[in-house]
Amino acid sequence: MSQPTILLADNDLDFLGIAKEFLEGKGYKILTASDISKARHIIEGKNIALAILDYRLTDDTDERDKSGLKLAKETIRTSAIPKIILTQFPNYKYARDALQPRQGGYSAAIDFVVKQDGLEILSQSIQRVLIKAKIFLCYARPDEEHVRRMFNALSAAGFDPWMDQMCIIGGENWEIAIRKAIREVDFFVVCISKQSVNRRGFVQKEIQMALNIWDEKLDSDIYLIPVRLEDCNLTNERLCELQWINLFHKNGFHELLHAIRTGIQRYSNL
Repeated sequence: MSQPTILLADNDLDFLGIAKEFLEGKGYKILTASDISKARHIIEGKNIALAILDYRLTDDTDERDKSGLKLAKETIRTSAIPKIILTQFPNYKYARDALQPRQGGYSAAIDFVVKQDGLEILSQSIQRVLIKAKIFLCYARPDEEHVRRMFNALSAAGFDPWMDQMCIIGGENWEIAIRKAIREVDFFVVCISKQSVNRRGFVQKEIQMALNIWDEKLDSDIYLIPVRLEDCNLTNERLCELQWINLFHKNGFHELLHAIRTGIQRYSNL
């Protein structure tokens, strides 16, 4: 499984280098940016698990500079990536501005960390954010390559995806391994295409197992997520009750991340 990929954006190059080395020692893959343009490019164009943004990303000497927080606010709609705001100028108003709910009930950031508290505190914040949700990927064999790419992208986003071709070990009983995985995961993603929508086989049994588990969930829970790999019709009546995600749309993968992270948030609020 690949390491979670994190963006670390700060205009202090010394801090950037020290923090990058420290976090890589914790097992994370770190992408760095020292300016707004590069940070925005990574947030909007890369499969990352988390973005850590300096509050004053342009000029630490300018009290009016809120460029890092501004970037976090501007990307609420376009990116489901959670964000942590860093600062060396602790201020209650700054924290409130970063963490208060905004568009769609979501805040610009989910944590606010003061640099002087040390990198270990930042590491603890990251651990709280990157909850290793387990995700079962249900698919038909013709879509294997497409689903492999999804598997890798979800891993890079900090999750723990499960796919038979990637997770079943040689010599294992594949049916027992699949049934066990479905019972243990937090989310069940059904991958649908023109080739698979009416396909018979074990994939239908997987879906039925997930539907049985779904029956035991709360009405507000997010568990079973239909994902269309291309423009096609859903034929399973019960799957049609759920809002599906169009992975072939520009922001499709971000919508999938948003659904998973919303599901995690709802579980944690119980």
